[in-house]
Amino acid sequence: VWNERDILPFFLEHYRPFVDRFFLYDDGSDDGSAEYLAGQPDVELRRFQNEGDSFVEAARDFYNHAWKESRGAADWVIVVNIDELVHHPSPRQALAEEKQLGRTIIHPRGWDMVTEDFPREGPLVQTANRGVHSRGMTKLAIFAPDMIKEINYGPGRHHANPVGRAVGARETSFDLLHYKHLGEEYLIRRYRELAPRMKPGDRAKRLGVQYHREEAELREQHRRLLLAA
Repeated sequence: VWNERDILPFFLEHYRPFVDRFFLYDDGSDDGSAEYLAGQPDVELRRFQNEGDSFVEAARDFYNHAWKESRGAADWVIVVNIDELVHHPSPRQALAEEKQLGRTIIHPRGWDMVTEDFPREGPLVQTANRGVHSRGMTKLAIFAPDMIKEINYGPGRHHANPVGRAVGARETSFDLLHYKHLGEEYLIRRYRELAPRMKPGDRAKRLGVQYHREEAELREQHRRLLLAA
C-alpha cells in the first residue's frame, strides 16, 4: 500500500465476502491510507521494508516470502496489489471445490479494466466492469500455502515457478481485474507519483519504465483501451 486511500474502500468491499483476514503492508503513505486501514477490524497493518537499490526487487522478495506466515492457518492465500481484484461469481464455493478436487494453485485470467472517470461507488466489478484481456495480468495470484514450498515470483509477479505440490486446472473460472485506468486524470496522476519511487537499480534494469511515459502517450493509451473495451 502506498497512497491509495481513494481505492482502498473498493478493495476491501470486493474481498470481504471471501477473505477472512487481510495483511496489508504500507510503504510510508501520507494520504491517510495507513490511518484508514488501522481502523479496519479485519486488517492487520504492517510496514513494508523497502530496502536496497531496487523497489521492484524489494517487492519481489516480499511477495515470495510474506505469505508463508499463513501456513497452517489458511486454506488459500491471495497475493495481490491494491489495484488487483480477483473475481468469481461464487468465490467461496469455487475455492472449496478447487480444494476438494486437489488443486493447489489458481491462475486467474488477466484483464486491464478501464473507466472514463474515477468511480463514485462500487462494487467495482459492477460499476467499472469494462476491460480488455491481458496476458501480463494473468498472474498466479491464489495458492494453498501448506502445499507450496516456494512460489518464486518474477518482477511484478508476472510469472511464477512454484515448488511443492503445485496442481492447477487447465482452464480457470477466476479473473484478475487490474484497475489502473480509472480515468485519464487518475492514471496520469498515479504514474507521476510512482515514477520517482523507482530506484537506481530499477532504472538500470528498466523496471517500472511505464511510469515515465509522456502524458500524451498515457492519454492515447487510455483512449485506445476505452475503445477496445
